[in-house]
Amino acid sequence: MLLKELKGQKKTIAALILIGCAAALWPGKTGWSGALPVAGSRFVSDLFFTIAMIFLAYGLWALIGNLGMFNSFIYGAKYLTRIVRNQKADPQGKGDGYLDYARSRRKRPGVPVILLFAACFMSLSVLALFLPI
Repeated sequence: MLLKELKGQKKTIAALILIGCAAALWPGKTGWSGALPVAGSRFVSDLFFTIAMIFLAYGLWALIGNLGMFNSFIYGAKYLTRIVRNQKADPQGKGDGYLDYARSRRKRPGVPVILLFAACFMSLSVLALFLPI
């Protein structure tokens, strides 16, 4: 099951790794003036840590979205704008309102895979500190 989710997440994983690498090499982050900001195993560790944080942030964002923690807040804000604009709440009386909205929310697949990658990159970050470079 995990391998099936991994196959569907190749583009997301590649994009998150690229974003993490770009964030680790961002000029000015640590006074970078053309050379690598830090040398040796510390740079490798920082790189893995930055990638892990990108994966963790994306994974937690997707997990919160899948759990529907802010569905009622989002629905309430949309309903409030309907009231302010003086529109009907439900067109032609169809639907159950909030329940239909909550069921129609898109679920992001592969959240456990993303969080597993975050844990792996975090472990690599710790291990990279002990590299003899």
